[in-house]
Amino acid sequence: MEPPQLCADELMLTAPTVDDAADWVAAQDDECAHWFDWPGRPPVERCRDHLRYVITDNEPDSFTWASRTPAGLDLKVDDGVWNVSSFVHPQHRGRHIARRALEMVITWALAEHGVESVSTRVHADNLAS
Repeated sequence: MEPPQLCADELMLTAPTVDDAADWVAAQDDECAHWFDWPGRPPVERCRDHLRYVITDNEPDSFTWASRTPAGLDLKVDDGVWNVSSFVHPQHRGRHIARRALEMVITWALAEHGVESVSTRVHADNLAS
């Protein structure tokens, strides 16, 4: 299901497009890979494949947003629990983009989608998150 557009101040969250793949690669640097326990930055084609997958609604209980900063957010059912994850482009870190975007997504999920609670998993050493 395509997520709704969410806006607050100058921050806008929209459904991602395949054209966002290069920005998603740039945002998923070595620091991001470390926190998510990935082997490294994904190649552009992997991000294109992932974006094609979420755009074609292969997971009906999953919503993916792209911010035009750029950043990425996922809200999906994982083991029966709504879980949210995010990453922010290195040039935009330290500006509370993830916190503000997460507030927007969680507010929408609680009010408009009937979600009762949302969880996240954060690496213990990731103080910013």
